[in-house]
Amino acid sequence: MLLGDIGGTHARFQLCEQGRLLGRTIDRTCTEFSGIEAVIADVLPILEQKPRSLLLAVAGPVDGDAVRLTNLGWRFSCSELKQETGLESCHIINDMAATAWCLPTLGAADRLQIGGGSFCVGATMAVIGPGTGLGVAALVPTPQGWTAVEGEGGHANLAAQGDFDSALLDHLRRERGHVSYEAVLSGPGLVRLYRAVRAVTGVGSDDEHLSPEDITRMAAAGTEPVAQRVLTTFCRLLGSFSGDLALIYGARGGIYIAGGIVPLLGQLFDHDEFRQHFEAKGRLSHFVASIATCVIVKPLPALTGLAHLAGSGTYAR
Repeated sequence: MLLGDIGGTHARFQLCEQGRLLGRTIDRTCTEFSGIEAVIADVLPILEQKPRSLLLAVAGPVDGDAVRLTNLGWRFSCSELKQETGLESCHIINDMAATAWCLPTLGAADRLQIGGGSFCVGATMAVIGPGTGLGVAALVPTPQGWTAVEGEGGHANLAAQGDFDSALLDHLRRERGHVSYEAVLSGPGLVRLYRAVRAVTGVGSDDEHLSPEDITRMAAAGTEPVAQRVLTTFCRLLGSFSGDLALIYGARGGIYIAGGIVPLLGQLFDHDEFRQHFEAKGRLSHFVASIATCVIVKPLPALTGLAHLAGSGTYAR
């Protein structure tokens, strides 16, 4: 079976047999291709062996046979993809649901805990993934075993945490209209946050071509207080939203951070700012304070989750 994790920036593929990942991971940049069919056509000829089936995790809602990647614009269907590739079967799930399926396989070395709290074994776990977009999902225990609950929670309305955040939100509303958590808790969101902080404070670079990498580089170098404040704001808002997810899902099994941004921030990720606002939930602060939060440091967790599903027999063909 060929597994694929299709995000807004990268498309990563790896072979799988009986729940085990095989060989090397093949990484392609999505914007270099016209669609998923073109990517798979590029990947199939270089595989060590020809797969019979395809299991994809995609960054967007999966509605039956139809798929639209939210931050990429690609549209395709499983039936058309199977016909195009000549494979015997094709299955598609949400990428954050795939990541959620990897959570029970993670050991202590696969996660970096942030702050206090504990992981309650067998309880609901939730995962949040700031990257090109912002995905969320949960893994919930049932009498029949675990089940993944996917959603589009990253598109919920952003909530301000104080006067400064309110000023940022007012600026973003004028710029965008609807302001979701994804609008700021993502790679493109770092750039939006930078523009908003610059507009509110009246300081900062006016370079319209700043990238997320530029902002993190300036923050790391200590050359730009605005860039540092952007990352502090990012950590604060991510902590608050993660606390919301802990309350919504009752995620006593832990909140896990995936995605491409936080693992790359390293020391720039403010653990104290994140955890303080994670726990700041009024009368339920004691509840969220008991829940552990962590960053997934295991590479490619979505592919690991897909392999777990493939090995379980759920998508045996």
